Amino acid sequence: MKQGSLYEALFQIGALILAGIIVHATYVTVIRPNADLIQEQQNVLQQTDENFVPERSVFIILRDFEQETCIILMLWAIAIIG
Repeated sequence: MKQGSLYEALFQIGALILAGIIVHATYVTVIRPNADLIQEQQNVLQQTDENFVPERSVFIILRDFEQETCIILMLWAIAIIG
């Protein structure tokens, strides 16, 4: 009985660590650099044109730490359930 719960606990910890590494690597290499680039482009366009309305991008919406944490926890929950 204790052997099964030990494996289950190790699986859950491993799944959390793996989800954190994968999501954080994606954020560092893809999401944050693209969000910064899009934000800079929109700032330049907004300074040159008074009527410019900046459009929201998926990268800008997802770039914050709260969204990163939610994605990590979602993947962890899916791993535990599945």
